[in-house]
Amino acid sequence: MELLSEEIIAQINQQVYARFPNIHGARPTLKRAPSGTNIILTYRLKSVTEDGFSIEQIVRATVTPAGQLVKVSASR
Repeated sequence: MELLSEEIIAQINQQVYARFPNIHGARPTLKRAPSGTNIILTYRLKSVTEDGFSIEQIVRATVTPAGQLVKVSASR
């Protein structure tokens, strides 16, 4: 069962990448929100700081089945 079409995912990706350019290229994982019909896309990107430490940034986008963004949140 596919939660969203590839076209809708591509449109959401463009909006998220425009808002968070440092995660550009990260592919989201999809799951249904516990509240019901909305879908959560989770983007994860690991990078290395200048000091050599590994850091992971996570961006979560909640969307309707039609592809409209409801909420976007990010880790620091």
